[in-house]
Amino acid sequence: MTNSTPYPIIDGQERKHGSLGTIALVNPSTEEVIANIPSCGAEEALEAARLSVEGFAQWSAISAFDRGKILRRAADQMRAEVEEAAAEMTRESGKPLVQARGEWMASADLLDWFAEEGRRAYGRLIPTRASDMRWAVHRRPVGPVAAFTPWNFPAWNVMQKVAPALAAGCSVVLKCAEETPSSGYRIARALLDAGLPPRALSVIWGDAPAISAALCAAPEIHKVTLTGSTRVGRILASAAGQHLKKVTMELGGHNPVIIARDVDLNTVVPLAAEFKFRNAGQVCVSDPLYRRKAALRRFRRRRHGSREQAARRGRHGCRDANGAARHRRAAIEDRGARRRRRSARRKIGNGRIADRQSRLFLPAHGAVRHDT
Repeated sequence: MTNSTPYPIIDGQERKHGSLGTIALVNPSTEEVIANIPSCGAEEALEAARLSVEGFAQWSAISAFDRGKILRRAADQMRAEVEEAAAEMTRESGKPLVQARGEWMASADLLDWFAEEGRRAYGRLIPTRASDMRWAVHRRPVGPVAAFTPWNFPAWNVMQKVAPALAAGCSVVLKCAEETPSSGYRIARALLDAGLPPRALSVIWGDAPAISAALCAAPEIHKVTLTGSTRVGRILASAAGQHLKKVTMELGGHNPVIIARDVDLNTVVPLAAEFKFRNAGQVCVSDPLYRRKAALRRFRRRRHGSREQAARRGRHGCRDANGAARHRRAAIEDRGARRRRRSARRKIGNGRIADRQSRLFLPAHGAVRHDT
């Protein structure tokens, strides 16, 4: 499979037209419109949910051993497509190309891992009071799953949802981010090409509120899973709760680095710079550093060079980073303004590199001093 325009997939077929028309797929670095892609809504969501029931019946009837073979074939196909997939991921999300390659390969490994774990869904034997009775616990797939993923890790987040569900025997309706649809589309194509029943996996994107409301209410959907913000998690958990559906959520992220007085700066500074600027800063662990007053001056002297280097280079020194922040400019600027009002100290600001419409932002890093 070479570079291609992503399309929603329902019943194993690419949908060239969406019920809500089209939306522009944009390269955040150049402002170039990569393609105009179909935009889905409640109509496609409900159709995918209905078909997922038949997909679940077909897929769950296959043994875990044979399901694993299909998943492993798909993982091998993903590895063969790494260069095309990584280029698409970088073009759509703005992340460094070397990190896109790593994410894609790690996602294939994750699919392999769950292919094996599906064979180990062990039950339990439970001791009973009566000698002529036996109690046993058997693990069964929960049923069709609605999965929602964000844009910052478009392959890894998708695989975290799809791989365990399929390995367990569930069917999946995946709503991936409309900003980065190619990874979800490519993963679905690999799985279908490997032998997954066409109705066991649908991929859609478009009007997120309409799609999520339809899937949470659809009686065919038995579980809802989301990686996203705490705000959206509350909305989906509440909607699913109205129908007593199981939910699994991965929400938000607060992961500060706390710098104490006895810190080894030679070790901590490069690591903090690398991980806080990972994925062009578009990751839940890119939160502030908290430093003791006594360590503040030494840390600031060292972090400046490491931070600029990490912001300009991909991991392992590869200079193939796109360097673009996501196009949610208002959110980026608002966060920067709030941190400045809280007197966060920084050497490098977070203003735009070019004009007011640029999607390229200078690296910023909040540094909060503490005395305890």
